[in-house]
Amino acid sequence: MSVCSNGCGVDLASVRVYIDTSVIIPALHPVIESIQRRVGAFFRDVEQGKYAGIVSDLCRLEYCTYLKEIVATLPSHSGKVTKADIDLGLDKYDQLSEDYAFEEVSADVLLSEPFIADCMELVSKSVATQTKAGEWKFLGCTDCIHAMLATRCDVGFLATMDNHFRGLRDSVQPMVLWDRY
Repeated sequence: MSVCSNGCGVDLASVRVYIDTSVIIPALHPVIESIQRRVGAFFRDVEQGKYAGIVSDLCRLEYCTYLKEIVATLPSHSGKVTKADIDLGLDKYDQLSEDYAFEEVSADVLLSEPFIADCMELVSKSVATQTKAGEWKFLGCTDCIHAMLATRCDVGFLATMDNHFRGLRDSVQPMVLWDRY
């Protein structure tokens, strides 16, 4: 058993779970209580060793673009974002990753050939899902990439807050936190 920096024990036999950026962002930027409750419960399970968290450098990239948008819209920044602003946010990301002993995988390595053909197959096998409000949701391009990364790094589940991952078929098993927590 290894121990992460906040004292959680990570059992090497834990179920490996790829963590989508939609789980990382609310962990670092709490806004909506119902989302926080679910994300918090998931992270408690990671902390207790039920899951071993896997993230990709694509999550880091998505989080970086999220940071730029958030910082740019602050009245004090008027659209300007500095490297120091981004570095400060990425430090929070790195601390979360370290606290929960996440393994970071490389999208460049995992998405080598045949990438587009495999993504096309994944998209063609996925189905539309309908929300409680009656909206139809489909797997988007970046979500397809996350699903492909999760599939290629041999995890049990893909943890997400995005409902449209429910439509994955013949791929990694989605763990939509709305359903589980």
